Amino acid sequence: MLQGRFKINKFSFVVIFAALYPILPNYFSIGGIYIRNLLAIAIFFLFGLKIKIPKEKNNLYAYVLIWIGVISCIQILHLDVKYALQQLIIWVLCLPVLISTITTKKRFLKMIDVIICASTVVGVFGIIEEITHFNIFSLINLADYTLNYNAPRMGLLRIISFSSHAISYCVYCMFVLAIIFYRLTLKGTKHKLFYVFSYFLICINAFLTLSRSALLCIIASQLILLWKCGHKRFIKRIFLLLLGATILIAGASAVNKDVANAVQIAFYIIFALFNDNAAEYLISIGFTNNANGIGQRFVLYQWVWQAVKDNLLIGMGRTAAFARNYITAAGNRLTKESIEIEWLRTLYRYGILGLLSEILFFIKFLISSFKAQKLKMKNNWEGNLSFASMTFTVILLYIVVLFAVMQNEDAQMLYILLILFIAYVKHDGYGEFT
Repeated sequence: MLQGRFKINKFSFVVIFAALYPILPNYFSIGGIYIRNLLAIAIFFLFGLKIKIPKEKNNLYAYVLIWIGVISCIQILHLDVKYALQQLIIWVLCLPVLISTITTKKRFLKMIDVIICASTVVGVFGIIEEITHFNIFSLINLADYTLNYNAPRMGLLRIISFSSHAISYCVYCMFVLAIIFYRLTLKGTKHKLFYVFSYFLICINAFLTLSRSALLCIIASQLILLWKCGHKRFIKRIFLLLLGATILIAGASAVNKDVANAVQIAFYIIFALFNDNAAEYLISIGFTNNANGIGQRFVLYQWVWQAVKDNLLIGMGRTAAFARNYITAAGNRLTKESIEIEWLRTLYRYGILGLLSEILFFIKFLISSFKAQKLKMKNNWEGNLSFASMTFTVILLYIVVLFAVMQNEDAQMLYILLILFIAYVKHDGYGEFT
């Protein structure tokens, strides 16, 4: 946890950046430029004029250059020059500056701690949002943006916090929960009560988003991390308890009609992720038209392909609108205006070139984190879970969840994780952390 005398230096600005960058909302902007991007640009011009390309064995930064370079060139071709320049400064120029400051274990852990502290504050705001239906981040809504709330689900407000959608906030929670889990496993960790409190607070926030696909990925990531920490017996007990609970619920359903109805609705809630008919059933008994999740997104592959096939190489551009009229199974006419699948949205915006560059980066990140698990840690300061192992698990599940959500504010957490991972491999993998 953060402690000790705070000294103003280059790293102090990086710590402040790490705390604010992931949680500043899109609508906190000036002149169409996000304030969080201005922070990154400021850090570059303050400290990055003598920029050095980070030397790392796995060359992950080179794949960042390819990804952002291709995307930025396509944005310029679509006359989106201002946004392209922002992306180049943040991902290409500012990234090495931030990595260069994390040179010791103390600084590495301070970065992690400040992320956890910031997420804890956000978690408290999330509870307030659920209880009062007031979003504290709306106080900095300089762009007069209309907050994108879905209709309540199961009688609960689906909180969005600083993000543009409940599922994006849930993905942010997935990142943070993995980082807190890692911090708790380190040898000699102090203030464990605080980390445990933060962990459960973020768990509650994740649940209150009621974003089924992201919640499933959170559960999967936490089970994998438990397995990696050697808690195989505990996980087996969980599965046995779930099996026992399933048998009991099935028995209760057979003798009690109310229990049977509740079980049926729960089944449809999960099944509606993949099937339009199940979603229509939920809507018919009082759920809103957001009952469907992944199921409606399956047809997006065909719709996006039809929309982009004439501009397949470089796509339609970042600001190009998408609209598709369709008829539901119940005969309702609706218009689809969003592309929830990240990979499809990239194809629509930036074409095959943009999509391939993004896929290439994520594959490289996944392979790099997998290989880094085998690094021999000479300092032996970690516990059963290495940072590389945690990163591999999160990136793997993040790739999966991007089939159900478009990348929004969660990209900021990806950026911070990328910085920490490259610094970790660069120093700790070769025994340089002290």
